[in-house]
Amino acid sequence: MSESHSTTLFFWGLMNIKHKTAFITVLCGMLFFLLAGCLQPVSTEIVITDSTNLPPASSPTTSPTQRLETSQPITPSPKNSPTLQNSPTLTSTSTAEPAAATAQQPESAASAEIPAEETIPLAEDDAFRLELKAKKYLLTSAGSIRWSEKFIFSAYVFIQTDSSPLLAGDLDVNQDTVLIAFYRWDGSENQLIGVKRLSGPPPGLPVGAEIINWTKPASRVPVVEFFFQPGPDHLRLLNGQNYSSDINRNALPEFAFLVEYCPISCNDPMFGIQLFELQSTSSIVNLTEDLPGLTRFTPFTENPSAFSVTDTIWYDFYSTIQTTWVFTWDGAKFNDISASFPEAYTAEAEPIINSVQSYFGQPFEQNGMALELATLKILKLYEKAGMPEQGLEIFMQLTDPAHWPGTGTNSLCWLNISRATAEGDFKQDRVYSIPGSSASFESITALQDAVTHLEKTGHDMRICKDLLP
Repeated sequence: MSESHSTTLFFWGLMNIKHKTAFITVLCGMLFFLLAGCLQPVSTEIVITDSTNLPPASSPTTSPTQRLETSQPITPSPKNSPTLQNSPTLTSTSTAEPAAATAQQPESAASAEIPAEETIPLAEDDAFRLELKAKKYLLTSAGSIRWSEKFIFSAYVFIQTDSSPLLAGDLDVNQDTVLIAFYRWDGSENQLIGVKRLSGPPPGLPVGAEIINWTKPASRVPVVEFFFQPGPDHLRLLNGQNYSSDINRNALPEFAFLVEYCPISCNDPMFGIQLFELQSTSSIVNLTEDLPGLTRFTPFTENPSAFSVTDTIWYDFYSTIQTTWVFTWDGAKFNDISASFPEAYTAEAEPIINSVQSYFGQPFEQNGMALELATLKILKLYEKAGMPEQGLEIFMQLTDPAHWPGTGTNSLCWLNISRATAEGDFKQDRVYSIPGSSASFESITALQDAVTHLEKTGHDMRICKDLLP
């Protein structure tokens, strides 16, 4: 027996029964608090990188990161509520709008919110809920808005466990993986008025969604892997309170949903917010459906009534070129006003230009992928600034092979194709397209297609033909 073990037994023997009982009580209490601490949600981090930023020429390739607080998912337990009868099936409501004849404006739109704890629960034996349950859907979040003296409207998020990786399903995501069911409560009956899919702008289809409570955004652990914490600027822009927002200030409230996407895998997810507006007592419209990219409605610095929308272009397999549009509400729809802020885009492009120039005199492929991403991002920044001609001029100067002595045939071919593509897009007044990466030239078919297309437009592709069999 060890000396420390003997000492422990010695002091234990000196204690009387009363002391032993007290000791056991204290020990149990300590164990309880330790276990309670272990049961708290564990926060992790997702690191989102902007791979278009080049490092200093003397340092290894790194990228600045933006860290987002996340949490492990749990599923809330649904509450009891009145039984609903004659609910339509999923197939009859997933895309159809309610009949116009039944639409009616509420008696009053003065109060568009109710306290979060007054969310109307959906009955366990609701016909539509049972239909979705049979198809392995799970109700994961809900919220309610009081829009008039007569009605309370609720939104219920359903996620299919078999197709969403967030709920242990396979990555077999489809347009019905996440469904939002909208109900109208009149004090005695909760009536289904519509079922909506979430839109899927690039980078693809949603794998999960969480209704946003603007007043208490972290009141529960979400299913999606991201805690959204709106700041004062968010709340002012969206006029958000509890489960209601009104970004266009038309007194028609919106439900907001934080949506998760897994374009490559859920190890590197992306997030955006979608807004569904109650346009009458039986009509719901997705205001964000036509936005060209993802948005979290981050207010734009130079114009607090505008917000940024992310343009994500997938390049190669894991790399992206990310820029942002600037949108605002013009009275009828969201409108792109990016070109009104050229200084913001040129200020973002300037350090990228300087960084590319710092590599002049080296073979292009020595930092090939980073240089490809950086030069193409400059094109897209100037395009959004409303300055495509200036962007092309800078791009052609940076990609001139004379600046890249010793560059091999593969990278020379990429420089040739990218320059020809940009020139062709500008002459045809097209949005700048993104050519394949130099790594993609390992596919003979992809290279042959690019060479054939550009030769037809009068470009010299002899350097690229050297790579063809």
